[in-house]
Amino acid sequence: MRFWSKRFVLLITAVTGLGVIGCSLPPSRIAFIEKIAKDNRKIAKSTRAFRAAIIPLKKGETVNAGQVRSAYEDMEKTVKEVQAEMDAQALPPSSSSAKAFLSAYIDYLKGQQQILTDDMQPIMKKVEEPGGSPAEKWAFVGDKLAKVAAKEAADYVPLLAAQTAYASEHNYTVQTLDTYLEAQKNGKQ
Repeated sequence: MRFWSKRFVLLITAVTGLGVIGCSLPPSRIAFIEKIAKDNRKIAKSTRAFRAAIIPLKKGETVNAGQVRSAYEDMEKTVKEVQAEMDAQALPPSSSSAKAFLSAYIDYLKGQQQILTDDMQPIMKKVEEPGGSPAEKWAFVGDKLAKVAAKEAADYVPLLAAQTAYASEHNYTVQTLDTYLEAQKNGKQ
């Protein structure tokens, strides 16, 4: 009876150990790039509520400052979650470009955080200010959004170069989200 108990304990220990080790296995090359794409879509999705909350200003309408704040906080939470995941992200084996790709993505996320702090937060605060017409607020918001677009475009260039190098090394085709969605819609993905 004692022999079986020891075996049972060793079996449980081995299974538990394999479970812990299994959680830290490196991703495949495809899983790695798909994880980055998924997280990027998650960030993009988090911006929709903020945009929807501020866009009435453009039409000369007032906005709900509480909705703008809530949407801003959701964006910030999402970016921080993705940053934490990427800080612990394992690299796929046998990929010489994965490290540079991950580094470029982490730099891109830092840029996203900077945009939140330097541009989106002031938009939120401007919307929360009492007084001022929607047109005056939109003038401020529109200017900030133009700066955000320019910063995002500049931050995206090194990420795109790293993604292209990764895809080239592993013979992947990089598609824009629109192209991917269109292909899915047509049953080609």
